[in-house]
Amino acid sequence: MHKMLGALIMAATFAFLSAAPVAAQTKAAAKTLVDNANVTVRLTTYPPGATNTTLAPGRVVYVVQGPQKFKRTTADGHTTMQIHKTGDAYWLPAGKATITNVGPNATTVLAVFVKK
Repeated sequence: MHKMLGALIMAATFAFLSAAPVAAQTKAAAKTLVDNANVTVRLTTYPPGATNTTLAPGRVVYVVQGPQKFKRTTADGHTTMQIHKTGDAYWLPAGKATITNVGPNATTVLAVFVKK
């Protein structure tokens, strides 16, 4: 599993670095890289001010391009700040949340959503 995750991160990083820049927008731009019975792997770019609402299972998030400065608001109204740099990885529990890029830079993350 670790080798597969490493390969996915490398592939997503290459795809991101070879892509054209993302134009400014208010919604995050997501691309699904893998979707099967076990996981969904999604590469998402958040321009400054971009928002994305998710109802997702638990997931590992890897910051492909940062720094990341996100405000995360859960369905019950609890708000936290997430600050990470390029290369950081972290776990997010399952649940509905609204994520907003409150930083001055675009941020790209690779999320591995665990289905089982």
